[in-house]
Amino acid sequence: MFPFVFKLARGITLMEKDDRYFITSQTPIRYLRLNQQLYEIIKMISAGASLDGITGPKTWPEQKKIVEVIFTLVAKGFLELSSQDGDQEQDPGLPAVTVIIPVRNRPEDIRDCLSSLGNLDYPKEKLEIIVVDDASTDDTAGVIREFGVKLVSHDVCKGPGACRNRGGEAASGEILAFLDSDCTVSPSWLKEMVRFFSLPGIGAMGGFVAGYYQSSAVDRYEDAFSSLNMGKRVLFESNAASMFYVPTCNFLVRREVFREIQGFQPQMQVGEDVDFCWRLRNAGHHLLYVPTGVVFHKHRNLFRKMLKRRFDYGTSEPDLYRRHGEKKKILPCPLYQGISLILVFGALLSRSVLPLGLIPVLFYLDFRKKKKAVDAYLLPFHTRSIILSTIRSTFSFWYYCCFYLIRYYFIVLVLLTAIFPVFGTFLLFAVLMATLVDYFLKKPRLSFFPFAGIYLLEHTFYQCGVFYGCFKRHYFRSLLPDIMIS
Repeated sequence: MFPFVFKLARGITLMEKDDRYFITSQTPIRYLRLNQQLYEIIKMISAGASLDGITGPKTWPEQKKIVEVIFTLVAKGFLELSSQDGDQEQDPGLPAVTVIIPVRNRPEDIRDCLSSLGNLDYPKEKLEIIVVDDASTDDTAGVIREFGVKLVSHDVCKGPGACRNRGGEAASGEILAFLDSDCTVSPSWLKEMVRFFSLPGIGAMGGFVAGYYQSSAVDRYEDAFSSLNMGKRVLFESNAASMFYVPTCNFLVRREVFREIQGFQPQMQVGEDVDFCWRLRNAGHHLLYVPTGVVFHKHRNLFRKMLKRRFDYGTSEPDLYRRHGEKKKILPCPLYQGISLILVFGALLSRSVLPLGLIPVLFYLDFRKKKKAVDAYLLPFHTRSIILSTIRSTFSFWYYCCFYLIRYYFIVLVLLTAIFPVFGTFLLFAVLMATLVDYFLKKPRLSFFPFAGIYLLEHTFYQCGVFYGCFKRHYFRSLLPDIMIS
């Protein structure tokens, strides 16, 4: 049974034209050409059919493919997960789950974590909790024993990956649910998540990570911008080439899949969750993120600790790309938009408006290219929608390039500005483009200038970590994206 119902997202239209099939959106302008089989499936969805009704008596590989296509359309914003059928409160089909928590020297955090697990709305006979104590030197083990959960202890500190592997070896549950010791869970955490494992091909999934603390500026920044917060949209990947991952502070995986890919890399102290997710998808399993199943994470809310953690994250990036040589950091570059950004940068560096005079020409050429593609399929898009789409895609590309520069080369740009002041306006443009867009999109509960200060510090320490990792491993490919001109 697959207890899920989908619907067309707001503003999405399914259409047939001259024996060709499309799913379209006017704002923003988007369209996909469909084959007839997929068109019929989406037509059933728009009529209210459940996933169970769509898959019917099909074989497991066919069901897996349908799930892949439908969730890809959800992730792209064409479909929405509308509801879950069935009685979630009294579902005898709920799987046995083992919650695995690595911990070291965090007695109060593990107390809060285990207390929240005691309030879980999940059948006790189907729930196992394993805490792996990584050679704590304080009273952490004593606190764990107070809760009567299964305790596994290390004699020497081995790191979080080794702890999770040890917990996975001892687990009896069908689903392994990984949780960090500085997290607490919502009562419905597991019930909101485990149902997705009824879907064929789902190997692992993650849920929403909210901030536990909300008082300081760093707390509010982390609540919106922590790398653990994957956002409020469903994310799904079956493509092994993508960089998608979900963090292990709120991470569920099938036990047989965990053992198939031999768990986490125990020698990795940072980035082991990314490595695991990449290997999982390389093995042919789907990875899903849903913005439910909430976990509250005690983010590092002191500047020093927060920035050190960002530095640590940065050091893991070169190691990950070295381990996964098949991964490539791609920078899509639409031809006209790329040239327009070069002209903007040229105007800023030359302090002349003359290069900007060509931008309307490039905008018109990009508009004509989009209109020609739409007209080829006789799709009913308004000229106004195509113009707005051209504006949107141009500024989106400019933002992405500026974000990349701030993420990886902010320090370099600051040094260039100190030596060659002409780079000052270039740097200011990149900073404002990246910070303003992120501020208005993610809406942190901070005024702009405190946000911008934390934002730039975060990127500075992250790129310091990246450079450190690159020099340490003599591997620099993570700094150099492959530019794909289209």
